Amino acid sequence: LGDGKPFKKHRTPTLMADKGSPWKYDAFLAHEGGGGNVTPDAVWEVSKELGRRLRVWVDKGRGYEDCKARIQECKTAIIFVTRRYMERIQSKEDDCARKLVEIMKHIQPHHTIVIVLDKNMLDKDEWYGSLFNVLMQSPSIDMTSEYLRRTNFDYLCERIEDASTLPVVDDEDDD
Repeated sequence: LGDGKPFKKHRTPTLMADKGSPWKYDAFLAHEGGGGNVTPDAVWEVSKELGRRLRVWVDKGRGYEDCKARIQECKTAIIFVTRRYMERIQSKEDDCARKLVEIMKHIQPHHTIVIVLDKNMLDKDEWYGSLFNVLMQSPSIDMTSEYLRRTNFDYLCERIEDASTLPVVDDEDDD
């Protein structure tokens, strides 16, 4: 990842679009992009590698309205969790929180994958706030170092592919 070389042993997942899927993207990648933390570099590494195999849309500091439209075009979501991300989703006015709410409206928990980037966030007891229950419902993957990003990348791709085979459940009320 960090050295720019693609993984050698990766099994390429089947693109959902190749299966006649109505989804434009395989995954929406959500993250906190500021504050001088590791997030942008780690997210860039993972998104670049995923982009070699899947159709991904990365939230690169784009505004809420642009992200809202893209979220509706994705079947899965990948959420990169750091302490700063957890702090930002506490404010309903923050774009991170608004995007997470939008993800939860359009992408079901079993179609959402959490990637933990901060070692201190591996302990889910550190997760808090009104939206953490949403994140707790989703599988999480440890990618707190470049080594773990490389090691767990195949597992991430398998989770994306597994999510693509799960049915979308219609949550609308029958009136």
